[in-house]
Formats: sequence, structure tokens, C-alpha cells
Amino acid sequence: MTSIMTPILLYRISLLYLLLPVIIFFAGWLHPMFSFPFFGLCVYVSYYQRYKSDKTRKIPYKILWISIGVALIWCYLGGLSGLYYQSADYHFRNAVLRDLIYHSWPVYFKTFDAAMVYYFGHWMFAALIGKAALSVGLSDTTVWLLANITLYLWSAAGVALIIAHLYVYWQPSRIKSFIGLILLFIFFSGMDVIGTFYLKVLSEHIEWWASFLQYSSLTTCLFWVFNQTIAPWLIIMMLITQKRIQDMALLGVLCFFYAPLPAVGLLPFLLLWSVQALLRQKHFFLFLKQALSPQNIGAACFCLPLFYLFLSVNQTIREEQNALRWALTYDGMFKTYAIFLFLEGGFLILLLMKSFYRNPTFYVTAISFVLIPLLRIGTASNDFAMRVSIPTLFLLMLFTGKALTTRTLPKIRKTAVLICLLVGSVTPAIEFGRGFYHVYQEKRLILPADDIRSFETYRGQAVYKNFFVLNPGQTLFFSTFTRIKPPQRK
Repeated sequence: MTSIMTPILLYRISLLYLLLPVIIFFAGWLHPMFSFPFFGLCVYVSYYQRYKSDKTRKIPYKILWISIGVALIWCYLGGLSGLYYQSADYHFRNAVLRDLIYHSWPVYFKTFDAAMVYYFGHWMFAALIGKAALSVGLSDTTVWLLANITLYLWSAAGVALIIAHLYVYWQPSRIKSFIGLILLFIFFSGMDVIGTFYLKVLSEHIEWWASFLQYSSLTTCLFWVFNQTIAPWLIIMMLITQKRIQDMALLGVLCFFYAPLPAVGLLPFLLLWSVQALLRQKHFFLFLKQALSPQNIGAACFCLPLFYLFLSVNQTIREEQNALRWALTYDGMFKTYAIFLFLEGGFLILLLMKSFYRNPTFYVTAISFVLIPLLRIGTASNDFAMRVSIPTLFLLMLFTGKALTTRTLPKIRKTAVLICLLVGSVTPAIEFGRGFYHVYQEKRLILPADDIRSFETYRGQAVYKNFFVLNPGQTLFFSTFTRIKPPQRK
């Protein structure tokens, strides 16, 4: 037996992977009156939903082992285990996990009137394991190590599922071709190094060469914002490999729970794929029956409002200076914007256009690529461009791999594409190199970024506001839907 998994089984495992943290969140945060209906929906989706079986297509053992091995190495080098160098953002990531472990759920802070509000779905399973270890009396060191290892394995499992879906989508003819495509996945990036030298903006993070315009490489996303990256990538792969209209709204809402900004970037594609599903279906009422599935209705009418009520009260969102606004407001920004588009993927899109000129998804990818940098959110950086672009850049990577595997590119254009990819690979190579450099400099392997410890240490730091809401008792979500209400402050 050379294979053990079908695409449908892979899809169902992926759906369970996405649903489990949401189940934990509903059980830990919501009153049973609101959580039980969601549990019923999950039972229906997991056990009673029918899937069309495709027994002719199998995923070989070798592919699964390669997927798992690559995922474990990639996530380890990203710092997810806590047993390697961690980037500066881990100061906040580690604080999120620690507060989820050591505080009761919902998380209320004792030192000031606030509740944790953040898209922390990716941490939920690791936090649950940490809480379980804490409850049986294990030491703080053991609890923290166990939670970090769980987060690492959970993240690697998600990445392995994505890579297995990539095999289903690309259908490479040989193992060597598949390994090459995995390298494309890991090293896909815009040509930041050219922009860096052109504008003479030299720094350790070359993706900031175009001022506050940034399209992060896929490795950068995994290393810095894994919580906003793994779920959207997996959801995109589930949508394009199975094209199940019965789950489309459900997957879109799950993306919003895990990563609100990438969900915004996913929305145009969801609308397009819904219209395409309607056009493929000759009978409108049969399409309507599929679209109005229990999981789509439950997700759109029940889960989405709850997720919105929770995430929208975040303190950063409430403050006016962080509102969405026009980005190109500085002198010379139009020129920088034009160069940015060309180097970050515009030239690559032009090279691929002839291969996909009949593919509507490719055009939505190109349009999104052009429009996303025009808007800005945040003060110190531009989270809108960096995070809303995650689905767009991932899909551009998929199209690139498809063009290379189907051999639709003439030799000249293929050479140009490979040059773009090679130049772009400098950015993720720097991400890997940063960890190697610090390990070499410090002469030790374990270099955690864990100075914040807990958001209980808040003393007016503006950056902390991205993780909580002040006066939660005045919000509809915490005053009505949570199983434990905010404590009364004197």
C-alpha cells in the first residue's frame, strides 16, 4: 500500500483542525446557551455532512512524510517551539499564550479594568494543554515548555496539511518536482533586495524599503505572524481544491475568527468563487440548497456576529487615529508605490498573464495586488497592506507553481520567472539567516523573546492596546454573551 489518504479525508482533517480551537473558545468564553448550538453545528459538519468521495486520487506516504518533515523544520526555524531564536514580535506572542494559560477564561486583568481581545484562535489548543498541565500541579517551567511544544506541533500540523493540499492542487509528476515546489512555497517573495539598494534603505528587515508599504514574504509571515498566516493559507487550499459551496461561508467566517485582516483580503475571492459555483450549477435552486447549508447559515448568522462583537471592541480599533485611511499622502509616494508594485510581484504577474488570461481568479489576484497598498491602518506601520495581502500573495505563489508545473511558459518567460523567484528568495533567506546569526553570536540555541511576560504589566504603553479592551463591562459581548461577566471594579 503506497497511499493512505484521499483529498476528501485531507479536507475533513483540515476542517477539524480549524474547528477545534473555535470549540475551545466557545466553551471557555461563552455562556452555554450560546456555545451549545455551535457544538451541535460542529457535530453535524464532522459526522453527518456528506462528501463526494474520489477514490482514484491518493496522497502517497512519501508526500505525507515530506510534508510533515518540512513543516517541522520550517516552524522550528521560525521560533515556534521556544527552543530557538525568536523574532521581536514573540515578546507579544509569548505574552498572549502565557495570559491564556495563567488567567481564567474569559481573560480579565486584575491590575486594570480590561479584558483580552485579540485574534488568538491559533493559540487555543496549546493554551488548553498548558492549563491542563497547570491544573495537575506541574511546575511553571514544565507548563511553559509543554505549551510551547504543543504550539509548535500544532503549527507544524497546520503547515503539513497545507503542503499536502499543495500536492493535490499542483499534482506534480515526480517527487523531485514536488520538493522544488515546496521550495517555491518557502522562498516566495517580492524582489525587496532591488528596492533596498535602489532607495539605499539598508536594514536588517529589507521588506521595509518602500517606507510603510510592505508585502511580507511567506516565510516572514510564518516567522512573525503565524497566528494570522497558517489558517488563511489552509482555508484557501481547502476552497480551491474542493470548491464546496456548502462550506464556503463557514470557511470565510473561520478565517475572520483566526485573522480578520487576511479575511478582508479573502472576501473578493469568496465572492468570485461563489459566483463561479452558481454559474457551474445549472439548477439555481440546487445551488441555493447547497449554499444555504446548515454550516453556512450557522456560521454567517450565529458565529460571525459573535466574532465581530468580540474582535471589534479591541482598544486599538476603538481609537480614531488607527482608522482606515488613504495611504499615499506623502510627497513622492506615487513613484514609490509604482516601483513597489513592479518589484513586489507586478513584473511576475505580467509574465504569468498569458498563461492565465482566461482565469478570473488570476485577475482578482492582480487587482487586489494593485489596490491593497492604497489603504493604510495603524500608526507605526501599515498592517492593512502587510496582512490583507496574505491571501493575494499566497494565490500568486500558487499561480506561479501552476505555470511551472503545467509547462505553459515559453523558455524566455520561464527564465524571467525563475530570475524573479531567485532574486525574491533573498528576503526569506535573510529571515533564516537572522536566526543563524544570533545563535552564532550568542553561542546558544535557545534565544526566546519574552520580556513582556503578561499584559498585566500595562502602564499606558500604546502598543499593548492591540491585545485588550478597557472597561469590558460596557461592551455588549462581555456584558451579555460571556459565561463569566467582567468583575465589578471599585
